[in-house]
Amino acid sequence: MHLVDIAKVPFERVLGSDIGLLVKKMHEDAGVHMHCGAQLARLEGNQDGHVSKVVLKDGTVIEADLVIQGLGVTPNTQFLKDTDI
Repeated sequence: MHLVDIAKVPFERVLGSDIGLLVKKMHEDAGVHMHCGAQLARLEGNQDGHVSKVVLKDGTVIEADLVIQGLGVTPNTQFLKDTDI
């Protein structure tokens, strides 16, 4: 599994770089290949019209069976409201 993020670390804008680095490490420890600070160049399809590759602007090519796009994600932190965290 691969995760492509334009930010240097996941959730950096919302939670800061320290928490973002923790999230990144958790994903990497679970076997996710992180592509942070990366941008999508294009999706390529096979002869059936299904996505088969994700190409990043730096030239990295990721083989793909499925692509899920998420935009404007904001984590739910409401449960932390009355804590010291």
